[in-house]
Amino acid sequence: MQGIFKTSDQYKLLTCSDWNVLIILDAFRGDVKEYTDLLHTIELEPRPISSMAQHTYYYTRALYEIYKGRYLYYVNANPIVNKALLDLNKDGNPIPPWDFLNVWPESWKEFDADPVILPTDVLAKVEPFFNNQPKHLVIHLLQPHAPYIGNERLSSLVRDYDMLQKDVRLFELLRDAYKKNIEVVLPVLRTLLDSLEGRIIVTSDHGECLGDGGFYGHRPCLTEPCLGCVPWATQGSFANLPLILKGVAGDVITEDLAKARLRSLGYTEEELSD
Repeated sequence: MQGIFKTSDQYKLLTCSDWNVLIILDAFRGDVKEYTDLLHTIELEPRPISSMAQHTYYYTRALYEIYKGRYLYYVNANPIVNKALLDLNKDGNPIPPWDFLNVWPESWKEFDADPVILPTDVLAKVEPFFNNQPKHLVIHLLQPHAPYIGNERLSSLVRDYDMLQKDVRLFELLRDAYKKNIEVVLPVLRTLLDSLEGRIIVTSDHGECLGDGGFYGHRPCLTEPCLGCVPWATQGSFANLPLILKGVAGDVITEDLAKARLRSLGYTEEELSD
């Protein structure tokens, strides 16, 4: 089932608490201790919670429901966020008072034949705010979402559902590559935690199937429980920082541009038509 889950832990927590920095680690499962324990290595204390969506598209729409009247500065590595907001506006909803610094249009790299936005690309865009931080800063990192950095063959295979179904041993390789993608993002996450002020939330937009029920990924047709469990960790106390309107003079994000990038990430036409 796809949509917004307003009764979820995450929706309630975001609705009733204030924060200065919201860090989203895309497709991070909260139900597997092997993965969440990696957050302990950078002194976070995560707990599993139910997510307010099972796909980035609906997670963004949920954020819109909660914060459509609040100014956010959004550093974004995932084009599905832009598509969700474009669709909301197309449906007659007002554009929220959010400024976007989209990392993906200019940092889209061909990494071993697969497109990727590295965590360091996102960090480079956030660094100027270390001494001039917006009151509410959202940082959306692409990892541990595929592609799997350093494993180009596996990144290509995950788009072939028939191959995955024929050889379930590939799921073991997927789980290892997924864990390594978490390890890749940890140094950047540590730097963000050390450099930013106030109450910082670290969570995810949804989980990920890694062989659960014989499935991979987080496609709209999937309903596995692992998709709805994400980590939640916090650091620091809320700081009443001044409201600084940053403004952005960046790329004009069109629906065609967002869809082109999403196809490169392996999104299907079914997902793009939502």
